[in-house]
Amino acid sequence: ISKSLGNVIDPIEQKNKYGLSALRYYLFFGLNTFSDSKYSEENLISLWNSDVVNGLGNIIARTLHLVDIRNINVSGYEPDELIKNHVANCIEEIESEFEKYNFNLVRLKLNAVLARLNKRFQDERPFEDKPQSPQIIKEIYYELTQIIPFYSIVLTDHKEQLEKAFKENKKVILFERK
Repeated sequence: ISKSLGNVIDPIEQKNKYGLSALRYYLFFGLNTFSDSKYSEENLISLWNSDVVNGLGNIIARTLHLVDIRNINVSGYEPDELIKNHVANCIEEIESEFEKYNFNLVRLKLNAVLARLNKRFQDERPFEDKPQSPQIIKEIYYELTQIIPFYSIVLTDHKEQLEKAFKENKKVILFERK
């Protein structure tokens, strides 16, 4: 973007076109913090749809749907030490990168958590009526509640919806494709 070249992008227009959360997500995670980056609406759309809609939104919807229809009590759930330690280590790494303004690494670490949860969902198939299914859902739910605060920082337009979704534990479509 260069004023002298005349290729200035109006941020208000972009916000109106894509929404504040999508724009903020792209500005945080789609551009380099420490060097020049090229602003691209195509990249904004791609990042939003892949990370937020297909990644975060998908695993939230699937998990909350199962919590709801199977009437799984997630209130006050405490995972075993192995899961607690694993999640604590992930959170520590993400916080460390946030503090260093390495938002690209934050995004990669958050996406790795989501990819692992989605893979676990596919591999262990908690949507099938098996004895271990409620435990799997509780563990996935727990991990989601631990990483949601990082998304809430950026997805400000969706913060209340995220909180409400996890309070009500009902399937919800939080994010729309761009």
